[in-house]
Amino acid sequence: MGRSKRHWDDNKWAQVVFSDESMFQSFGHHSSHRIRRFKYEKYSPICTRKLIGHGTQVHVWGCFSRNGVGILKRIQGNMILTVYQDMLTNEIDLIGICMVFPQRSFIFQHANPPCHRLASTVSFLEDHNICLLDWPANSPDTNPIENLWHIIKSKINNLGPLNAEEMWSEIQNI
Repeated sequence: MGRSKRHWDDNKWAQVVFSDESMFQSFGHHSSHRIRRFKYEKYSPICTRKLIGHGTQVHVWGCFSRNGVGILKRIQGNMILTVYQDMLTNEIDLIGICMVFPQRSFIFQHANPPCHRLASTVSFLEDHNICLLDWPANSPDTNPIENLWHIIKSKINNLGPLNAEEMWSEIQNI
């Protein structure tokens, strides 16, 4: 991506549909908490926090553009090639309609996991005249959709324990 897009104006960036997958977890312990204590308080209950190893997990795929948020799909398990290609096959027109792009006249951004880079995926997108935004491989995740995922995760973490169906419902509501 880099320098080749530095001359794009707002109208060109408005054509981009950013997409990504994310995993939401109940009892997330991804955030760090700092506790100030004296040495003798190391294992005091007021200075410790109970963690649960693995809470409920919900995997999702979503997209957004300047026109707003697009579809949000629940993914059973991890995003693998067949799941990704089936989703694109069934949803690519819906993405364009949802994002107010007639005749698929949008630029599609997706990250670079293997299921996105495989020749069969690239061929599918080319066959359907979907223009792809070049995205650097093995780079820090600078996809703007990460900001949306962060907002949702922050709100989910404040809700307390949820089962998978409750979490999916809340993710959609948020």
